[in-house]
Amino acid sequence: MILFQIFLVLCSILLLYFYARHFKGAFQRVFFVLLFCVGIFFSVFPESSNVLANWIGLTRGADLIFYVFIMFMLSVVIFLFQKVNRMEKTMTEMVKQDALRDAKKLK
Repeated sequence: MILFQIFLVLCSILLLYFYARHFKGAFQRVFFVLLFCVGIFFSVFPESSNVLANWIGLTRGADLIFYVFIMFMLSVVIFLFQKVNRMEKTMTEMVKQDALRDAKKLK
């Protein structure tokens, strides 16, 4: 195992340890533990990504990992966009209720 592989495995374990506290549900925890385990697996056995990529029809494992990363990041952006929209609607409703309550007090 080369030094960079050891570095990737240690970073993955540390990131999982620090981020695991912030996962709310069991599904999130299981999903991210599996995601980090796949990352560690591909760090230790990089040729396995080439085998999987060839099975899918791609030429290199790095392409496969890159495409999966792009799709994952797009889904994260969409999820965060929806969350921000929900928070904006909630905040707007709270400000409306607060303004109506203040208007009733002034009467």
